[in-house]
Amino acid sequence: MIKPATTTNRPIGLETEYGLLLPGHDSGISTKIIRDRIFECKQGLPDQEPYNFISPHGGGGFLRNGGRVTVESGHLEYSAPECGSIFGAVAYDMAGELLFQRVLSSFAGGHRPAIVKNNIDHHTGATWGCHENYLMDRRVHLDLEMQGLLSFLVTRQIFAGAGRVGGLRRGKQQDSVPPKFQISQRADHILHPIHHQASTHRSIVCSRDIPYCDDARYRRLHLILGDSNMSPFATALKLGTTSLMLALAELQGPLRQLPVLDDPVAALRQISREATGRSVLPVFHGGAIDSLELQYRCLNLAQRHLRGLSPEADWTLDGWKSALDALDTAPESLIGAVDWVTKRWMLEEFCDAEGMCSEVAHLCSFDLAYHFINRTRGLFYSIAPPNPLVAGWNQRAFAAAEAAVSTPPRDTRAFARGTFVSRLLDSSPDADGSDHEVHWDSVRLGDRFLLPMSDPCCPYAADLPPQPDSAPSARTRVPRRIGRRAPRGKRRQQSRTGRVISHIGSVTPKQIENAKAL
Repeated sequence: MIKPATTTNRPIGLETEYGLLLPGHDSGISTKIIRDRIFECKQGLPDQEPYNFISPHGGGGFLRNGGRVTVESGHLEYSAPECGSIFGAVAYDMAGELLFQRVLSSFAGGHRPAIVKNNIDHHTGATWGCHENYLMDRRVHLDLEMQGLLSFLVTRQIFAGAGRVGGLRRGKQQDSVPPKFQISQRADHILHPIHHQASTHRSIVCSRDIPYCDDARYRRLHLILGDSNMSPFATALKLGTTSLMLALAELQGPLRQLPVLDDPVAALRQISREATGRSVLPVFHGGAIDSLELQYRCLNLAQRHLRGLSPEADWTLDGWKSALDALDTAPESLIGAVDWVTKRWMLEEFCDAEGMCSEVAHLCSFDLAYHFINRTRGLFYSIAPPNPLVAGWNQRAFAAAEAAVSTPPRDTRAFARGTFVSRLLDSSPDADGSDHEVHWDSVRLGDRFLLPMSDPCCPYAADLPPQPDSAPSARTRVPRRIGRRAPRGKRRQQSRTGRVISHIGSVTPKQIENAKAL
């Protein structure tokens, strides 16, 4: 049996793409201009070379908080730094909202675009993602645990869905008339249970495994089915429950007790379109199960095996149970906590007040306004959750996000990455033009300083010089851990371009030999 990671030591990170709602006239502001303004304001370092084979030169850069900002397929994308706690992951995800809004507010003029944290374009039918990344033990035979994990992921939308008006038409594949309301924004766009392509063949689980760390020890689970949540509580529940299910997978056995869905993709859409939280789903080899009952089974397994694992695990278990109980008996108590419940309640109130339920354009505009990140305009921020525990938790997350905009987390290697970026920006007026490289798994400054970071759970605080100018030769700064003999013989790791190479990240074979000679 493999000892499971707790929610307080499993590195987790979110990649969130944002929509840009342009005003009626040309404001001259685009996603690339917003990205570049971040670097002009000294909030990050732009890439000096192509980061990978799909990110061209100037495609983005790393931030003071250890995260990364890019423009992907025309969308602003904020990749939060990896965090070792659920609360940290939520705060650093929200820091992206604050960063973009502050930069947008720095532009002159009163007619600025609105940045929207959602996943769909009602007009074109396009979608963009909120991708979740979890590191887990490489020794786990994930193929044996996958069916149980899929059953959980398909049904977790009953508390993690962001809600949406309407739906995507797919000809014969779906009803010609879309539903008025759905639980999930992404469900209509998911095509496969598992696939290695994240854009052209959207799946529940992306099987592309690039952990950006010691791949003999870790694998990265990359999930692309999830919605972008406005509620911090919903984000925490989504990340925390998924982390607990991965802990069950690391126990190698409990997940196999869960019912196997006959068609996970069809079930994902059924739950979303019925929008009751109680969809009856066909099970493989016959029979059926209620989506809420399936979530209760997941919860009971986690309670049995993981209660007491850590304070965050216990908080997640308690929050999970309270959400399921409320969905069963009093969904209105989840207003301000679960996004789709909140949005549907607000839409119903709007329709009753304005009498515009048949005006699809008005409903779609209301849907978008829920996701405005501007806290004076976004409809989500106008809601006071009736549950005082949820209200207090959300407020603490808002406060933590303020500091997370420019300060890296201290419990992962993001601390070294963010600190390196900040020191370089603060010490050099021309930091953008310096000879540097910043990656998820290493940082480099000319030929004076090189820090490979193969352990995502290590902050590498002792390995950073006080200031970049005081950095000694790169030859003397490579940590000794890089020279350790990897299990299974010579270490091989997949690079950012998909090729298999014999070194870690941007560290060359010659530099590894120099490290071994120290």
